[in-house]
Amino acid sequence: MSRSYIHIDKKLLVAVFTVMTMSGCGGGSSAPATDASSLVPSSPQVTAKNAVAFATVNSAPVTACPNGGVTVQSGVDVNGNGVLDQSEVSNTQFVCNGSNGTNGSNGTNGTNGKNGLNGVNALIATAVEPSGNNCSNGGSKISSGADANGNGILDATEVTSVSYICNGTAGSNGTNGTNGTNGTNGTNGTNGLNTLVKIVAGVAANICASDGNQIQSGLDLNKDGVLQQTEVTTTAYVCNGVTGATGATGPTGATGATGSNGFTTLVLTSVEAAGANCTNGGSKITSGLDVNRDGILVAGEVTTTTYVCNGATGATGLTGPTGPTGPTGPTGPTGPAGPSGRLNWITSTDATVQAVTNSGYIASNGGVGVAIILPTTPSIGDQVQVIGMGAWALIPNADQSVIQNMAGTGAVNGGGLSGALGDSVLLQYVGNNTFMVTAFVGHVTQISSNVFARNGLVWTPPDYSKTYTWVQGNTFCGGLTTGNLTGWRMPKVAELISIDAFGVKGTHGWPSTPMNIWATDPSPGTPDTYAVEAYGYALSGFQFGTNDLVITCVRS
Repeated sequence: MSRSYIHIDKKLLVAVFTVMTMSGCGGGSSAPATDASSLVPSSPQVTAKNAVAFATVNSAPVTACPNGGVTVQSGVDVNGNGVLDQSEVSNTQFVCNGSNGTNGSNGTNGTNGKNGLNGVNALIATAVEPSGNNCSNGGSKISSGADANGNGILDATEVTSVSYICNGTAGSNGTNGTNGTNGTNGTNGTNGLNTLVKIVAGVAANICASDGNQIQSGLDLNKDGVLQQTEVTTTAYVCNGVTGATGATGPTGATGATGSNGFTTLVLTSVEAAGANCTNGGSKITSGLDVNRDGILVAGEVTTTTYVCNGATGATGLTGPTGPTGPTGPTGPTGPAGPSGRLNWITSTDATVQAVTNSGYIASNGGVGVAIILPTTPSIGDQVQVIGMGAWALIPNADQSVIQNMAGTGAVNGGGLSGALGDSVLLQYVGNNTFMVTAFVGHVTQISSNVFARNGLVWTPPDYSKTYTWVQGNTFCGGLTTGNLTGWRMPKVAELISIDAFGVKGTHGWPSTPMNIWATDPSPGTPDTYAVEAYGYALSGFQFGTNDLVITCVRS
């Protein structure tokens, strides 16, 4: 048995049509076919008496449809005027609007709740009804219901209403004429015509704003079992309901738990001697996760080792010929006369000056001050003098000491001296890496023996009882004043590795245990990370600037 299904939009219930029985002679029928012909006939339709007629009213009583709907009336057009008069109404049904979907439940773990679901679709199915209790002469069975499982097919379990449109009864034979002389038999009555119903999807917008279905009916005049356009005598419409409003969005779900912190990646660089890894020597780069979170990359944490090797030494080029001696230039003007004495006097406005033997320095750098580093290779008897035109400090190298033999000044064990405007001091080298104060004027002050110079830099020891973030460390050094000197800064990582390799561990106030010390160098690949020197190992890596580490300050 074939079926055809008609899809009615969301929230629209199926209109149920009651059995309409037409009188007439017997005849068969088949399932009505559908086509996509014009919804509004192009020429006036032929009207016929006793045809099935329909009428719709764009409202329904609240008792029948709480959400509103349409009233559908049907009956036999007895007077053949093509209109279903109220006296001809034999059946009344209601097409009700669906109710709005419920709101979605709250989302879990921060996701939003889903929107409310729309109402389910409604379906109509037609099938051939054989002769029997429902239709004595056969006809059509019209089933309807909601598409609960959403598969677009009206399943048997989804049928909520059934109605029948039955074929008319066969016409009775004419009665025989009365016996008379040579009387002829009466002619047979003609068969009655079947009533056909056709359902066409799609309705013009001026009839159904939300589209719908067109129900056509009429007598099968040419008895081909198909309702032709010229046979249509009545047209009714079942319009789709308006889609229900979307449910409100559910509230935001609770925020998920915070994930655990990851491990810091550490990178260390060390010198690689010439050998199997690097023929001409180079650098060894090791990296890995800081599993124990101590800020130091130990052997058990190393996961990657690479080498950056030096290139081979190129051949020595040939010495070019000596050029001819140029002519002697004119004698320059005589400079102003310097201070008397055997010293070579130099006025210095630089922040840091490397002194040479038998020289005098006029420190003239205002409140910032001039740091004058003692000569690195003096001979016995060599002298150095400082006259202050501003703040100054005289700084020994890491392996030197300064002593005083002037009455009341005491002794200095390795530390330097400082002064201000008008203060002056004269030192003489007496051997064994020791300078002695031979004269001074004003208020010369001793500097801690932990402040020393190395490779042109002046160092203060780290205070390993305190830690700072990278920003805090820069701020501290920038505001430091030691030995009348300002202008301090945090060192670069190369400077830290150099002083560590020099061997200050356990001397000049530097600790004997390993630790991480901040450097100023930013990471080239990771934002907000900066270089760190693994003190005691002369190696380096990078850490986030928010970590708390030890600092030391330098002046150059």
